[in-house]
Amino acid sequence: MIDTVLQSCFSLKLSTKMLKIKIYIVFALLHTMSCTNVVTQDLDNIEFSPGPTWAPVSAEEIKETLTRTKIIPDALDKAPDYNANILWYDLPMGFGRTLVPYEVIYFPSWFQWPHDKEKLYTFVMTDLDYPTKKTPNGREFLIWLIGNIPGNEGLAGKKCVEYVGWQEAFKQDPDFHRYIVTVFEQPQKLPIDFNSIKYLKSESAIQNRTKFSTRKFATTFKLGDPIAVDFAFVNVSGPTE
Repeated sequence: MIDTVLQSCFSLKLSTKMLKIKIYIVFALLHTMSCTNVVTQDLDNIEFSPGPTWAPVSAEEIKETLTRTKIIPDALDKAPDYNANILWYDLPMGFGRTLVPYEVIYFPSWFQWPHDKEKLYTFVMTDLDYPTKKTPNGREFLIWLIGNIPGNEGLAGKKCVEYVGWQEAFKQDPDFHRYIVTVFEQPQKLPIDFNSIKYLKSESAIQNRTKFSTRKFATTFKLGDPIAVDFAFVNVSGPTE
């Protein structure tokens, strides 16, 4: 089935946007059909699932980069020791890569972070510069929230808040926005009832996504410090196709 989809991608004269959509579907199918099982005994002996562009970053560089880009303190108080690896199609966030709107319109299809397959994880993705970098009075804008993730199988978790990676209003801002992914290890093996928070039930309205706080969210659900982070600079006024 995958071969058939790939052949159709390259045999038809598709626009760049449609080709990317088809490639995205292939990645999603591959993720669903053949998620890897990787066991880690502890965070000092990590094994990562094989991925297209995995590039581990040292703890020192993570801390320095998050401080320099003001992700600390704008979203986090403390730098985790590990970077996550989040990709759209074959495009990674890359721990500081620059992306454009058409690359982030659809949700990511590949997730990697240090994990124990017997534990559950929470994935939070936010925009730290909403609605504009100069006046980010909507910080943080909640892009996506997935909880109760088994290991690092992100698409198998509970989609608490559906993905909104870009919107037309962003075109007004010529500056780049910091999109950040924060991963938490849930303290217990039992799933968390994230529906107990009212705004998670009404996230369809854009205003209900603004002024989100990763810190407060983690405190509310006793998630502790993040175990991994990834981020990108998104040129929100860039091309949409």
